[in-house]
Amino acid sequence: MTSTTTIAERATSRRHITLGIQGALLAGGLILLALLVRSAGPQRVYVVLRDARELFPLVAALEVCIAAADIFAARSLLGESSNTVVASTWWRSTVSAYAAMVLLPAGRAAGEAARAIELSRSIGAGRATATASHLQACALLANAAASIVCGIAVMSSSGGGLLASALLVNAIVCGSFGSALLAIARNANVAAWLRKRFHRFLRAQPSPTLPRGREVRNAVAICFIGRAIQTLQYGVIVRAVGGALGAAAAMTALGIHLVGAAVGDLIPNQMGAMEGTYRAFASALGFAGAPARALSIALMARATQLVLAMVCLIALPMISRQQRTAVAP
Repeated sequence: MTSTTTIAERATSRRHITLGIQGALLAGGLILLALLVRSAGPQRVYVVLRDARELFPLVAALEVCIAAADIFAARSLLGESSNTVVASTWWRSTVSAYAAMVLLPAGRAAGEAARAIELSRSIGAGRATATASHLQACALLANAAASIVCGIAVMSSSGGGLLASALLVNAIVCGSFGSALLAIARNANVAAWLRKRFHRFLRAQPSPTLPRGREVRNAVAICFIGRAIQTLQYGVIVRAVGGALGAAAAMTALGIHLVGAAVGDLIPNQMGAMEGTYRAFASALGFAGAPARALSIALMARATQLVLAMVCLIALPMISRQQRTAVAP
């Protein structure tokens, strides 16, 4: 009894410490965001966002398309088993994953955990966990590929510099983590070896039912299409805040987003870290003398995500009621 109580107390203590760290990171991000806005001029930031509001519906529509790409990637990973998942479950898993990804620390990892919980009701916990972990790995590999493409675009348009180097590092990190996650999910021996040496960090479990190689490749391609849609989205945002319209500006903006997302991964919605990254690389977008416009790119994208995350939270109970009605005798 004492041993069980001690274990429970230690688990509770670890959760409290984790929550404390996450709270501190969020508070730090909010302070950084406030300082950045103050430095750029709150009035200038307000004017830029006010003038950009007409393109907000288009940015939101593209955000929905990006989230929808994850549905198709997950269906690809499930193969024929995807037919056993009803439409309402797909919607519920998607809105749960999106809300968790935007509002919780660890972003994508939290979102895929929420997706797995919802899908487990239709395909079982093992298959759902395998699908979610594979999808996260595919997203990381797609981010690595997108970082390379954006890095080439940055070098072609501005001659390289720190942003191109940061994108190269991001490509290596994302590619390494994505490959490692696939190895953990697909190979019991690799998973056991890694968990034995890094047990505090790795908790993924292999599944007896795994996507085939072709299904994984298709999912990576679909995730990359999602990044292509996101490139278009950031091109629209750059134009909305007064920047140039074109592929180079769009890929540069996405590249900055990818670097900022990696830097602020443990902060909910990368609060402050994303704005700081855009401010640091403002010159790459031609905003060296207009920091308010650089900050507004991150702020407009953040506002879009937060609004859609709130819509997801409101929609969840309605989707649940529809599910209960559909299965009722």
